[in-house]
Amino acid sequence: MLPYYREVIPLAKGNGTIPFVDNDDNPKQLLSWFIDNETEDFLPMQRQSGINIVKYHQEYPKLKIIDGSVKTLMNKDRGNS
Repeated sequence: MLPYYREVIPLAKGNGTIPFVDNDDNPKQLLSWFIDNETEDFLPMQRQSGINIVKYHQEYPKLKIIDGSVKTLMNKDRGNS
């Protein structure tokens, strides 16, 4: 996949597009590979997969994270009706 990433990612960024990795699990084993290859944006980073987004951001300062929620709690009533 790396040859494709090296071709597509700079092209996308050069046109103002932010390439995100769609992630539904714990990406710990893959983070450094993606960041080294200029893909540092992940969506979503779900806490129920065991990640700590604060630690990830400290370890990988280039990392951009959208979300960090717990999806299993999103449908719970907060009493705000």
